[in-house]
Amino acid sequence: MSKVETAIYPTPLRREVARFILSPFLRSDIIKDHKFDGLADFEKMLLEGSGGVVVFKHFSLKDPPLILKEIVSLSKVVRRRNIIAPTSSHQVLPGEMAVTSLLGIRIDKIVTENTVHRAVLKKKPEPKLGEGNTQFLRDAVKIVSEGGILFIAPEGERKPSLDPYYERAKAQAPRRPLGFFITAARRSHVENIVFLFVDLRLAGREENYWGKKGFNLLNRYETRIGRALTLDQVMEMAGGKLSNVDSDVILPEMRRTAAIQ
Repeated sequence: MSKVETAIYPTPLRREVARFILSPFLRSDIIKDHKFDGLADFEKMLLEGSGGVVVFKHFSLKDPPLILKEIVSLSKVVRRRNIIAPTSSHQVLPGEMAVTSLLGIRIDKIVTENTVHRAVLKKKPEPKLGEGNTQFLRDAVKIVSEGGILFIAPEGERKPSLDPYYERAKAQAPRRPLGFFITAARRSHVENIVFLFVDLRLAGREENYWGKKGFNLLNRYETRIGRALTLDQVMEMAGGKLSNVDSDVILPEMRRTAAIQ
């Protein structure tokens, strides 16, 4: 069995039904790059045997389901692939894991800074920061190695802009989600990976998102689809150094995607 066959989600009709039901609540305008057809390149490389990583900006609770719905809607190739995504432990809703599992989406829980902060505020036992991260990396590398797709935000959790991510990426590189994932993938000799960059924002609004960190049920979003890069291209742009991936490749590429008109 080929790895593409291994990565195929066997019951896509479930995703079609979910997409139909959720579409009224997950509205966005699609804006594509005029220079590069990133989604077409992403699909082409998936069909040629690569695993995929969709990198998206994360500022509100709506972002993960919105980005999943939009990319799955636009791409029949993505629609048929197994998917994995990390989430903060405190964000998981009752029944969410069962529903996403039925849709062929694996959700791995990670204890983030916000998880710890919320536990302290509620005077609950303080969970261990980073718990779940090792298992997530194993699962993500496995699914991507089989031709599946990882959806991930470079900020790690909701942030008002990319600036806090950039500051921490410089200070702690490669201790960010993409740096960790690429390190784990290369250690497992998984090199056939393609990255697609996507920017999310509220329609007509460029910055100052933090007041909109909730689900924003009535707000329309804009989804900008940037270019696709292979892991080889990412490493070449980083000068061959994993420590440079976040600051020299991921952040500039996210900013480039955000500037698409």
